[in-house]
Amino acid sequence: LDSITMWMGSGAKGPELNLEEEPGSQCNAARDSCVPCGPGELGSLSRLHHDNQDNFIAVLKGEKHYAIFPPDQASNLYTVGIVSQIAESGVIRYTNDLPGHGDSHGVHFSHVKDVFTPSTSDLQQFPRIGEAMRSGAKLRLTAGQMLYLPAGWFHQVRSCFDNTAV
Repeated sequence: LDSITMWMGSGAKGPELNLEEEPGSQCNAARDSCVPCGPGELGSLSRLHHDNQDNFIAVLKGEKHYAIFPPDQASNLYTVGIVSQIAESGVIRYTNDLPGHGDSHGVHFSHVKDVFTPSTSDLQQFPRIGEAMRSGAKLRLTAGQMLYLPAGWFHQVRSCFDNTAV
């Protein structure tokens, strides 16, 4: 075990919610991270990214929706960094990771904003995302369920309702 992380969030309810008047107040700090989760309910949306370690995610309360993609889809997911190698373990290395080649902060993120419901403009700007989506999967985790996410697997998470996960 390398580390333990806890994620906690709260959805916003009710027809009185107006994102124009309350930018980001009911969601993550960025307004564009507000997403619909159910009738009258908003949640938050993570950026599409991967981690270079294996992860177990256990939902304790609420629900989390995952869109997941194998490491071999990195080129179709429009990463911020330039992929230099994908190891058999799934670990993805970028040219920025090499000594003397710049800052590697953020290279493991994707430029695609929302793989759950990509906009027409995103599909035009990132045409290979459709190929990645055919190789990926979407799933929903509720309280008491766990997901094993191997190293290098890309994922975007929609957190809904009052939620807690480790």
